Amino acid sequence: MRNKGFFAVLGLVLGVFVARVAYLIWLSPYELVNDEAQYWVWSRHLDLSYYSKGPGVAWVIAASTHLFGHVEWAVRLPAAVSNALSMWFLAMFARDYCLAGWKAGFLAALMFSLIPGYQATAQLMTIDAPFFTCWIIASWTAFRIAKGGSDSWTWLMLAASLGIGFLFKYTILLLIPGLLLFVFVHRRPWSPLRSVIPALLLFALIISPVFLWNQSHGWPTLSHLLGHLGTPGGDMPTKPWAYNPLWTLRMIGGQAGIIGPLMGLMFLAAMRDKLSLPVCAALPVLGFYALLTIGIAGEENWMLAGYTTLLVPTSCLLCDQPNRTVRLLWLSAIVYGCASLGAILFPGIISKIPLFGKFIPMHRIEGHKAEAARVQNILEKLDAKEAGPLAIIANQYGRASLLSFYLPGHPVVHSSSSWMGGRLSSHDFFPDTALTEEKITGRPVILVGESRESWSRGFRFEKYETLEETLPVLTGSDFRGRPVPAR
Repeated sequence: MRNKGFFAVLGLVLGVFVARVAYLIWLSPYELVNDEAQYWVWSRHLDLSYYSKGPGVAWVIAASTHLFGHVEWAVRLPAAVSNALSMWFLAMFARDYCLAGWKAGFLAALMFSLIPGYQATAQLMTIDAPFFTCWIIASWTAFRIAKGGSDSWTWLMLAASLGIGFLFKYTILLLIPGLLLFVFVHRRPWSPLRSVIPALLLFALIISPVFLWNQSHGWPTLSHLLGHLGTPGGDMPTKPWAYNPLWTLRMIGGQAGIIGPLMGLMFLAAMRDKLSLPVCAALPVLGFYALLTIGIAGEENWMLAGYTTLLVPTSCLLCDQPNRTVRLLWLSAIVYGCASLGAILFPGIISKIPLFGKFIPMHRIEGHKAEAARVQNILEKLDAKEAGPLAIIANQYGRASLLSFYLPGHPVVHSSSSWMGGRLSSHDFFPDTALTEEKITGRPVILVGESRESWSRGFRFEKYETLEETLPVLTGSDFRGRPVPAR
């Protein structure tokens, strides 16, 4: 029976992985989104860390594109691999946690694959999919330690998963207070120092690239994070505190959308298991981002890591002779998950349905190739007339990254955001993409994404020429420096 359960989970994980990779290669209608293109640019500038994030996402994209080329599916392959690993280790966690063993493991992996939030992050290469994998592995390893598996290798695995997770998303640190809460509530004895100290050293070693890079660049990541909160020391102007109840309501409603009916099952399972390790692991991240909505409008996906461990007691609930309410919620979750999967895989079809179509942000996932093709046509016409090489400037880092990916030869495209009064981006830290006066003085410049009036707030050109109104695209010639700020 154990072998059957093992092979059932293995078959589910491999089946979903193979289907997803096939979809990414041959069927996906998704063009790269802003963040994916930005991370791809990072992967061509490998470093110890980056302005807004750790280096993990750039490193895995670089490895994938080195093997398979600079194509969309290769950029996204690490997300599919991470999703498969999340399913597998979540099944291992549930197997060890529940009396039902591999049956619970199969259900946990299946539930993970039915949740829209995890479906989406499995096919878009952002920081989330690898982050979830590290969160699950760290939680499972902590559970093994709590059960008595406190040997040095288990502690090293916990340290490695936390450290690697930190390289993708700093909020994996929120898992630590959850684990400490479990230790405090259940009065678990501390492990011997001979096991803990090597783990702490390994954790410090793995996360050290982020601190080394920030130390050498004046701690811009800290400034960026504080800027998100609008607090002193951030890279954005400080704002007086003001609470908008819609921020909290939007976050709550968003959770219902990206999780679905499984939220009801998770709640029932958490109430039944109370402060078990999976529940304790989830509480800090869920509570932190809920609290954050009293000051800022958060993103719905920020809480997703917390739900991963709640799937473990939920799988136990489904195995323990579920009542009518549980069975109804489970059936609803299956229907909702399958429907959302269809919408996520083929959004173009849903976008044409009245009422529903307006909720599908098609502008984020299509049109970038067409925009790059229009810019390329202009470049080819200009190259024949201009004496020197053209400099390309886009109005923000997302458009700059997308143009660089989709233009033939992947040319350097600068971002003007910081010149126009916006926030810094990683483009400002790479030697070739950083926009300086020297790079555009004496060169013809093509400007993409703003009107002439907007460009004139950050650049003084002797002559502007509008080439296309709809993008818009302009050229600027004879750069005369930056405007003098008004007094």
